Amino acid sequence: MSFSRNSPKLFLLAINFLLFLSGLALLITGLWLLRLSGLMDSDVKFLLASISDDRSQFGYFLFAITILFIVAGGILLFVSVFGAVSAWKKIKPCLIIYLVVTICVIVVQGVIVGMLIKSRVTSGEWLEGALKTKLQSYTGPTATDSTSVGFNKMFLKVQCCGVSSYADMAAIAAWSTKPASTKVPASCCKGADDTSSQSSTTHVTCTDTPQDFYATGCFEKIDTIIDSISLISKIVSGISFICHVLAIVLSCLTMDRVTNRIQHLPPTAKPPSYIGIDAVVKNKYLNAAQRSASGKVF
Repeated sequence: MSFSRNSPKLFLLAINFLLFLSGLALLITGLWLLRLSGLMDSDVKFLLASISDDRSQFGYFLFAITILFIVAGGILLFVSVFGAVSAWKKIKPCLIIYLVVTICVIVVQGVIVGMLIKSRVTSGEWLEGALKTKLQSYTGPTATDSTSVGFNKMFLKVQCCGVSSYADMAAIAAWSTKPASTKVPASCCKGADDTSSQSSTTHVTCTDTPQDFYATGCFEKIDTIIDSISLISKIVSGISFICHVLAIVLSCLTMDRVTNRIQHLPPTAKPPSYIGIDAVVKNKYLNAAQRSASGKVF
């Protein structure tokens, strides 16, 4: 009986635990994009922002997705904890707030999925060609123009070289200072950092030896990152959508139980106190009658 009365609350607690894990996944993904992916470096972001499909600037578009991941993850963590506490304490006003916020989170996650689908289509259609066109303005690892600095930072942070592959670097006419034996700039070398990429290191042997520099093109790396975050977003959004729908139903059931709370006495419960009082009164009169009768006989 007790389990049936508390089952909506218990199921709601379990669902909020799943939502907590979903929010954690979104938050970690967003922080990884922001700090570790290399795409959110200021110079790389500026380079990607200079690439546009007449609807949005790609760099700022990715930045918006990153911030949405972090915000949605943080909100989902808060909502899951708030919902768990509200369900455990059965606080009706808090459950109502939980319902409203849950619906808003569903909308935000829908926006994220839509933006990722758009970015996937966008990157597949024109990003590779746009990057190759931009790469023709690259002037070397020691150049200070925004395009060259952006590509050098991308090579370093994303660990890639060229657009389709490192072979793209051989066809750049603007890189006039490139020695004949050099296949890639120093910024493509494995283990290079910001300092080495901005110094005169074009003579280093790593620029001539394929196993010593990054051979994968930057478009493939960017495409893989977008695919990965799209997959994570779809899985998390699918799980959280189902959990949110169930949470809405269970929250309504929990509020209904709170509103129409009925106390059930188990079969072994003691009789109400008025029965004991009545028995005491009867015994009092019975004892008085017995004493009176005994007195008359005496």
